Amino acid sequence: ANGGAGLGYGGGGGGGRIGATSGSNVFTGLITAYGGPGGGGVWGGAGTIFIGTSSQQIRTPGQVVVDNAGHAGVSGLLPSSTVYDLTVGPTVAVSLSGVSSIANLVIATNGSLVFGTPGTQVPNLTVSNATIQAGGMIRADTNGYSAGSGPGAGLYTGGAGHGGYGVRAGGVNPTGSGTYDSLTQPSIAGSGGAPFLGAGATSGGAGGGIVRLTVTRKLQLDGEISADGGAGLFGTQTSQGPGAGGGSGGSIWLTRGELAGSGRITANGGPCWNTGGGGGGGRIAVYCSSNRFAGSLQAFGGSSGISNSAGFGGAGTVYLTTNGPNQLGVPQLIVDNGGHAGTNTPLSEASQLD
Repeated sequence: ANGGAGLGYGGGGGGGRIGATSGSNVFTGLITAYGGPGGGGVWGGAGTIFIGTSSQQIRTPGQVVVDNAGHAGVSGLLPSSTVYDLTVGPTVAVSLSGVSSIANLVIATNGSLVFGTPGTQVPNLTVSNATIQAGGMIRADTNGYSAGSGPGAGLYTGGAGHGGYGVRAGGVNPTGSGTYDSLTQPSIAGSGGAPFLGAGATSGGAGGGIVRLTVTRKLQLDGEISADGGAGLFGTQTSQGPGAGGGSGGSIWLTRGELAGSGRITANGGPCWNTGGGGGGGRIAVYCSSNRFAGSLQAFGGSSGISNSAGFGGAGTVYLTTNGPNQLGVPQLIVDNGGHAGTNTPLSEASQLD
């Protein structure tokens, strides 16, 4: 069920949908729902392939495969009453649309699962096991509030706040746009940096979106989970020219059984140009029963422009707790800006924390 090819500057058609249910599956051939090629090498998004069983003796979930033969493209999942395994192939970006439950999730290298688009409700996704291979991603980058909007919106070409303050423009009053949301249950998107009107009303960086994920068994994270804020655009490329503010990092709230791997979890603020201010870091909360994760957790503030002496946006917050039978320590709160001097990070829920 492959999409058709576009002619000239025309775009390729998206792949279709295939569903196959059988009592016994011994098929060894090829099933494809690739997007079609378009002008300039732009391909349509991959379709979906569902393989299920009708056997009463086989109690395994069906499998959905989204694969585009290595070509970049965007695909969407629609809500379904059937719980299935999902495999996201290389270079494919799959956008969730109201999907709240998946049996087992595999994201291949360079594949991505996109949480939400600006202005849409973000699902709380529950899966049994999840594997994110190196180079694979779950992402909500720039899917938060748009330029100049949100509870921590940037002011006067300054960066937006969330877990940490954004930076005011020009280094004046570096404690810029304010903070909000919960340390332990972050659920609000990042805010948009202030635009520089000479570069357009949308020139401020968008805030990071929201990732709410529950993995009941094991999350093997060798890729990345991110909800980073976007960069503010510049009004001119000269060193003294004005620039828009960066968006603040978003929210990541993860609940897991076992956490392992060497990847990254990030909710960083967006950078900016020249006199603009960097966005504040977002908020991350991780709950797990067993923690063998050797990767990094970042909620860094974004860099300010070269003409802004105020430095980086304020660090966001990373809340980490492990409640397994042999790991009953006090929860840990990390406020780290990657070694960069930045503006402030106020704390209001820091009792009984390391």
